[in-house]
Order: sequence, then C-alpha cells, then structure tokens
Amino acid sequence: MATTESRSYRCYYHPRTDAPSESGALPSIRLRASNAETAMHSAHAVLGRPIDSVERVEPLPAGCA
Repeated sequence: MATTESRSYRCYYHPRTDAPSESGALPSIRLRASNAETAMHSAHAVLGRPIDSVERVEPLPAGCA
C-alpha cells in the first residue's frame, strides 16, 4: 500500500469585490495536500473563490526558529 506524503501549501485567492484587501496583497489560506494541484482544488472548494497561485511552504531546518 503506497502512502502519499502531505505537504503544506499557501494558496492566494481573489477576495470578493465588496471586500478588497486594504494593502493590495492577495489574501491566502494555508492547507496540507499531496501536491499543488490538489491544494488549489481544495482551496477553491473551501473558499469558493478563484485561486491566483499556490506555493509550497517548506519546513524550517532543525534548530531554526
């Protein structure tokens, strides 16, 4: 039985037009998924908003804070 490793992803999405971001930066949601495409689809399913981009969040090396 194969196991798929879950990684952390940050998905940036477009806010509702009636609630724009004051800073101009896109809001994001962070979630765990097996790959970026799955993360994008999951974020869209949760938010119901168009997803602009997805980036994998790497864990900090041991000893870094």
